Amino acid sequence: MSIMNKRIWLFGAGKIGKQYVDECGTECCVGFVDNDQKKSGETVKGLRVHKYSEFKDKFNQKEEVVCITCANTDDIYLQLSEDGFAECVRAYLPGKGIISIEDLWGQCIHSQLGEEVGLMHYFGGKGFLDEGYKGFYLDIGAYHPFRGNNTWWAYKKGWRGINIDANEESMRLFRAVRPDDINICCGVSDRDEELEYYMFHGAAGMNTFLSERKDVREVENVKLIKMRNINDILEEYNVERIDFVDIDVEGIEEKIVNTFNWKKYSPKCVLIELLGQMSIEDILQTPIHKKMKAEGYFLKSYYTVTALYIRK
Repeated sequence: MSIMNKRIWLFGAGKIGKQYVDECGTECCVGFVDNDQKKSGETVKGLRVHKYSEFKDKFNQKEEVVCITCANTDDIYLQLSEDGFAECVRAYLPGKGIISIEDLWGQCIHSQLGEEVGLMHYFGGKGFLDEGYKGFYLDIGAYHPFRGNNTWWAYKKGWRGINIDANEESMRLFRAVRPDDINICCGVSDRDEELEYYMFHGAAGMNTFLSERKDVREVENVKLIKMRNINDILEEYNVERIDFVDIDVEGIEEKIVNTFNWKKYSPKCVLIELLGQMSIEDILQTPIHKKMKAEGYFLKSYYTVTALYIRK
């Protein structure tokens, strides 16, 4: 989306919005829009602040763009996306000006620890990235469509898959950003049941079902979440082939590994988070490693807490 010759709405009339005006000026700016009703009608840095309802009535998608100038980017993007404005959204980054949402969320490597490099190296070496191959992935504990994500590189290449996370806010983002994927909000374990889900303040990527891990950070909320067997989910969506699986569920990986139907789906690569292991030697002694070896996989790489297994 080019912003050449387009007028700009600034979403957020606070500190960051003021910083935008100081850095970029008000040329081409229509005004501010802010969810804080108290700011409606005010003038900030020479620009009028509009209510969101007023903005929706006036916004011209053909001639205007909206630039997020506040800290809660995810929430504002969802708000705009759910009202049909996703293609017109940009963000402001101090020092860089207006950038795309992807550039704001992402980085050169989207994976938290570089896991995607190993995946691209494997699939590229096998020719799957050069021949128009459209792969399929399964991401259990998906967290965020860009940030710390091991499947975004594949999505950009035209691959599609299933993303699963117990956090509804995470899945709302996936549905907005990656609508061509299957995005499911539920917990995954070895059987259907309900478990307490511990949600941490400022660290959604560490949310867990393990009560022994609930003290690692400040718990913001506890929800009772429906757990499902992964094989039931795959059968429900008629999945026949999976190229790679990513399992990152903050401590209950072993239950999923022991339950997954490896013989039926036989993914080429598998990423598994293994918490609490100090070395590769420790990894080799875990029940997860022994199970993967028994299913015909070998340990190819280890990324601090994530093991990459390749099917023999």
